[in-house]
Amino acid sequence: MKNLLIVLCFVALVIGGWMLARPNPLIGEVAKLERELKTAQNEVVQLKAEMAKKSTNPAKALMTPSMTPMAGEQPATTASAPKPEGSALRKMLEAPGMKEMMKQQNLMQIDMIYGGLFGKIQLSPEEKENFKQLLGVRSSAQTEMGLKMMTANLTAEQHKQIAADYAAAKKLNDADIRKFLGDEDDYKTFQKWEDTQPERMQFEMMGGRSHFTSAGEALAPEQEQQLIDTMAQVRKQPSQLPDLSKPENFTPGNLSDQQIAQQMQKYDQDAAVVAQQAAAYLSPAQLQALTQFQAQMRSMAEMGLKMSNEMLKGTK
Repeated sequence: MKNLLIVLCFVALVIGGWMLARPNPLIGEVAKLERELKTAQNEVVQLKAEMAKKSTNPAKALMTPSMTPMAGEQPATTASAPKPEGSALRKMLEAPGMKEMMKQQNLMQIDMIYGGLFGKIQLSPEEKENFKQLLGVRSSAQTEMGLKMMTANLTAEQHKQIAADYAAAKKLNDADIRKFLGDEDDYKTFQKWEDTQPERMQFEMMGGRSHFTSAGEALAPEQEQQLIDTMAQVRKQPSQLPDLSKPENFTPGNLSDQQIAQQMQKYDQDAAVVAQQAAAYLSPAQLQALTQFQAQMRSMAEMGLKMSNEMLKGTK
C-alpha cells in the first residue's frame, strides 16, 4: 500500500500501520498497537450491537425513566442522536496531547526512514540536524492531513481543501529542501528516496527486515535494495482502482466493503508479482519469509482500511 494509506492507518491506530515479531526493537510497541486496534474494532462492533438494539424500539430507547408517557400520551420523539460508529476512535485521536505525541513519534521515525539517505548525501552533523528539521515539517504536515481526513462527514469541498492545503505545504517543503541541499544530484537522490518511502517504511518500521533475520537468512544490502525497487515498481503499475496514495481519493465512497475487497485483491496480485520477480535474487528461505511478511502486511492493510472507513463515517 502507498504512503498516504500508511499514514492514515497510523492515524487510525495512532497509527502504526503494519506489524511483526522480535528481535526488532519496535516489535513490542508494534504488537501493542495491533492489540489496541483490535480493541478499538471490538468497541465499534459493540457500539453497532447497542445501536441495533435501540433501533428495534426507537421511542422507548430514547426515553429515560422520568420520560415514561402517561396513558394516551405520545412518546417523546426528540433526543440526542447516538454517537457515530467511529466516535470511539475519533475520541482517542482528539485526546489532549495526542498531536504532540504523534509529532514526537514522527521525529523519532525520521532517523529510521532517512538514516541511509544522510550517508548518501554526506551531511555534516549540523547539516543533518537542519535537514531533519525540514523533514519533520514534512512529516508533521502529512500527519496533520491524515488527522483531518479522519473527520466524519467531510463535504467534497472540505475534502478538496485538505488535499490542496497539504499539496501546497509539500510544495513549499520541497523547495526548502532543494534550496538547503544546494546540489541537484543530492536533490535527485532525495527524490528517489522519497519515491520508495512506502517500501522503506515497511522495512524500517514495520518489521520487514527482521522477518528475514528471523528466518535465518538476513537480506544482504544489495538484496534489500533490489526488493525495495521491485516492490515500488509493482506498486506504481497503472490500475483502474482509485489510487489511495492521493488525498483526494481517500473518501468513504472509495472505502466501501466492495472497494476494500477490490483493493485487497489487487494487493494479492501485486504480492504475487513481487514474489515472482524476487525469486531471481532471493533464496527459497528468503522467499518464504517474504511470503509471510506479505501476509502480515495484507492483514494490517485490510484492517487499516476498515478502521479508516469507520472513522470517516458519522451522522450529522
